[in-house]
Amino acid sequence: MSNVLFASIKADFKQRIRQSSFPVTLLVMALLAVLFFPAPTSEYQTLLINGYRGIYNSAWVGLCLVSLNVVFLPIICFYLVKNTVNNDRLLLVSELIAATPVSKTSYLAAKWLVSVAILSSVVIAMIAISVFMQLYFGESYQVNLWQIVWPQLVFVLPLLFAISAIALLFETIPWLRGGLGNVAYFFIWVTSIAQLITSGSGIAKIHDQVQQDLYQIHPHTKGDNSVSVGASSTGEITPTFVWDGIALSSDFIVGALPILAIGIVAFTLAVTFFDRFANTAVSSSKTSSSFIDNKLTAIGSLADKLLLSLTNFSSFTRQMRLELLLMLKGLSKYWYLAIIGVNIAQVAVPMTTLNTVVIPLSWLLCVLVLSPIGIRSRLANTQALMGYCDFSIQRQALSVVSAATLLLLLTTSGALVRMLVTGEWLIALQMLIATSFISALAFALSSLTKTTRTFEVIYPALWYVGPAHAMVYFDYFGVKSSASWQAKMPIYTLVAAVLLFAVGLLKSRRNYAVS
Repeated sequence: MSNVLFASIKADFKQRIRQSSFPVTLLVMALLAVLFFPAPTSEYQTLLINGYRGIYNSAWVGLCLVSLNVVFLPIICFYLVKNTVNNDRLLLVSELIAATPVSKTSYLAAKWLVSVAILSSVVIAMIAISVFMQLYFGESYQVNLWQIVWPQLVFVLPLLFAISAIALLFETIPWLRGGLGNVAYFFIWVTSIAQLITSGSGIAKIHDQVQQDLYQIHPHTKGDNSVSVGASSTGEITPTFVWDGIALSSDFIVGALPILAIGIVAFTLAVTFFDRFANTAVSSSKTSSSFIDNKLTAIGSLADKLLLSLTNFSSFTRQMRLELLLMLKGLSKYWYLAIIGVNIAQVAVPMTTLNTVVIPLSWLLCVLVLSPIGIRSRLANTQALMGYCDFSIQRQALSVVSAATLLLLLTTSGALVRMLVTGEWLIALQMLIATSFISALAFALSSLTKTTRTFEVIYPALWYVGPAHAMVYFDYFGVKSSASWQAKMPIYTLVAAVLLFAVGLLKSRRNYAVS
């Protein structure tokens, strides 16, 4: 290891563990580890094999921890370590780094190894919590630390290398560096990564061995090959069995090698794509005179004139219009074309497809537009300047959330008109409530965390488990309208929107007071 690489690792590690987010992350992950181990009398469990769970001895605790880690750590840890290169850009030290003799490989290798070290500290904290939980439940007081640790070394450590390398890769590709990369990774994880890891890492072999051991104890489970990882309710106390663990073998190590290879390939690609901060200057604006650009400009001018005439009756509505224009400023023409396309689809598709697919998809297109609404002045470095201005923060916050709601309604204007014409008043009301909730959520999360990333991660996750899968108590829109009204979800969603707006408003007042 060269002196330059060692110095880079040392400096980056010190800088990252001194950030206030590091102890907060450790605390959150420790609490998450507690949730991984529900009480023996609980009616829900996080790991069930053929409907059984093992008693909380070290072997089962280690298996439970590794099964949950390989599924959930890729989504949690990616967002934890992504942004390490971009932080150097934000701290304006990127030009200084570019002027030093540090090579691209040394710089990224230091970032990669420090990310692995940070994530490993998180896993160590979770191991400590798992030992505590075993002793706390008291089903077995004999602690075998190796039975807990070796699955983490074989299956989780290569995963940490891969996640850190993929996060670096996303940061070195300009169009994946920002919010689009955050949203894209979530859907990549949902659709492929979780399945790839659970089936390709070799951990499935341990589950198979547990099923064989369970069959020896309870022969009636033969033929049942169900493995449930994640919170699942059984409605009754889950039956248990004693599992004594499995010895580490070369098969498990070989099974984990593909994950490690993914990390090495991702790191190699990151080094290839990294520009060593050569393109940090703001690119000059380009003018275009294509047919599509001209048409979009004409449509935009016409829409703005119409909006101006509709909002010109009060100072609040004029402010709301200006906030809307700020949100739309600089958006790609492809975004406008996508919005026009989904609006046409909203008029043409069957009603069921409209509610379950097109309307939720239309709102998902606005994630990156809404994510900065609570911190726009901070991103534009105008927060201190606004602190000297005489304006109402309540009025400012309400105009921002109203403009965001208006934007969401405009993206589904085809569906809204269709609902009003066909007399679907309840669905139209649900659309109004849902757009208010999404706007308030974006405002609250960006104000609380002072970053766009939180909304860019949480909203797609909520969208995925709610409207996309019609889970009633997560469905803020109500793709199944009658079931949603029976469960009183529109009322709960409206209350949640009001509370989120209040939280965002309180945090905004504090942010301006601090500045």
